[in-house]
Amino acid sequence: MLFIIVPVHNAEKTLERCVCSLLNQTYKDICIVLVENGSADNSYEICLKLAAEDRRVKVLRSGCGVSKARNTGLDFAKSSDAEYFAFVDSDDYVCTDMYRTLICKSQESDSDIVFCEYNKITDKGVFPQREFDLLQKLKSKKVNAFFDHKNPVMGAVWRSVFAKNLIDNRFDEDVYIAEDLLYMVRALQAARNVEVVDEYFYNYVIGYTSIGAKYGGKSVVNNAAAFYIALEKVLDPVEYGDLLKTERFTAYCHCIWTYIKGNKDYRRKIRAFRKSESFTVLFHKGDYKVFCRYCNIMERLSAILIKYRLYFVIKIRFWINNSKNKQHTNTGKAI
Repeated sequence: MLFIIVPVHNAEKTLERCVCSLLNQTYKDICIVLVENGSADNSYEICLKLAAEDRRVKVLRSGCGVSKARNTGLDFAKSSDAEYFAFVDSDDYVCTDMYRTLICKSQESDSDIVFCEYNKITDKGVFPQREFDLLQKLKSKKVNAFFDHKNPVMGAVWRSVFAKNLIDNRFDEDVYIAEDLLYMVRALQAARNVEVVDEYFYNYVIGYTSIGAKYGGKSVVNNAAAFYIALEKVLDPVEYGDLLKTERFTAYCHCIWTYIKGNKDYRRKIRAFRKSESFTVLFHKGDYKVFCRYCNIMERLSAILIKYRLYFVIKIRFWINNSKNKQHTNTGKAI
């Protein structure tokens, strides 16, 4: 049996569409585990209604946070002796053949993880996200593929199916940035075989934030530091030394960008950050050179601006980009 774990937080507008896409799967041996976590709307009532209409839907409740909700679902799947498990976000939906195809691929190749392609759904249309070549690297268990900064969802858990061999893997409940990525790195390291299906089965909807409070009450800076500390525990520093330095500098830059983008008094905020414990975790002088070795031209430009504290230039770039976004439609090719 396949257990599909769906964290539910303030999802009353999208939950029924999501669950209907799961109930309509051509693979029928499924259990849909809805894990409500601290919703302020009618999500829980909708969960109960869906469970009453179809016995394949189960409803659980957990504490706040998407990681806690997913772990609650994993505990339930393990106790129910799941053969396979998967994750879906409550604002997204999937194509009818997704899980039949992925599970058949898993059985044919004896794979513990099978990935598929996905569509990005916006109010402008459907935009297929072609990543087959990048996903192929995961078949060789190359963890580096997850850290492609051109794709912020490369490490997402929702476009995969997992075999029961990996069901003891858990999400870090104290990490609220890139928690999917940490989970996927561990899963890839533990998997015997990995496969890829070149089909656009998952529909990733842009525009909703239903999963939960992203930062769990912590500041972006503290979350960035927590993510890096967790990543250090997952990756071998000898084998992945440059990757760790690159990600540490990326996290540092993310903190600076966040302060500049969101605060008029960003200089004072950044000065306070540079005196904090999180700064000592994230800033190391040698990381800049390693980062520049692997980044593209635009990333290098941003790094230079941050290194020399030309924050006002970054502020201007944010203003220009925001103006462009208001004037132009999505540059992808819709279908």
